[in-house]
Amino acid sequence: MKMRIAFVLASVLALSGSAAVGAGLAKATTVDLARLRGPKPVTVVLHRDGGRATAGKDDPRKLSSGVVARSGYDYVDIDAYVGTDDEWNALVSCVQSKYAGYGVDIVEHAPAKGNFVLAMVGGSSMTLGFDETVHGIAPWNGKVIDHAVAFVFQPPEASAATMCETTAHEIGHALGLDHSRDCSDIMSYEACGEKEFRPEASPCGEWEDRACGTGVERQNTDAELAHRVGRR
Repeated sequence: MKMRIAFVLASVLALSGSAAVGAGLAKATTVDLARLRGPKPVTVVLHRDGGRATAGKDDPRKLSSGVVARSGYDYVDIDAYVGTDDEWNALVSCVQSKYAGYGVDIVEHAPAKGNFVLAMVGGSSMTLGFDETVHGIAPWNGKVIDHAVAFVFQPPEASAATMCETTAHEIGHALGLDHSRDCSDIMSYEACGEKEFRPEASPCGEWEDRACGTGVERQNTDAELAHRVGRR
C-alpha cells in the first residue's frame, strides 16, 4: 500500500522557524531547557468540522496557521471530515490507542484554557497547493510545539488504518519527531504492518537514510516521546 504520509517538500515547508536544521546542529553546544524541565503532557484536539485557516503564527483558537502562511496563501477553506459518527469515533479511538502509553490527551473539544495542538482532519492536500499524494502536514522544529496547527487530509481511497496512522504521524511532528526509516514506526513513510512508536533507534529519512533534523544520527520515537511528554 502506497503510504506517502507527508511529502518531504511539505515537511520542509512546515519547518517552524527559518533555521530549524541549523539550530538542531547547534544543539551539542547549547542547553536543551525542555529536557532540563522534564516531560510535559500535551493535549491534542481532533477537529472534524473543517473551517477557514488563516495565515499567521500557529494559534489553534484563532485557526491561524504557519503552514498556510508558508504555502503562500492568506487563508484556505478546509473541508470537513467525510464519514459517519461511528467512523469518526473509531478514528479518534485508534489515534488515542497509538498515544495511550504517553502523556498525550487526544480529545475532540478544545480545553477551556491552556495550549493545545489542533489536528484538522478532512479535505484535500490540493487546497494547500500540495500533490494529492500528500496525506498530511504539520509544523516541526525538533521540539514540542504545544500550540501547533496540523492538517490531516482525507483522500477518497484512504482506509481507516491510513487515516489513523496519518493523524498519529502528523501529531508526532508537532511533538518534535522526525521521519523514521523503520517501516513499522508511525513516523515512517513506508509500511510493513501495524505501526507504533518503536522503542529501537533507527535512522531518520523519507526513502533513504539521513541524519535527523535535530543533528543526531538516529531516533528512538518511543524514548523521544517519553522525554518530551512523559509516560502513562
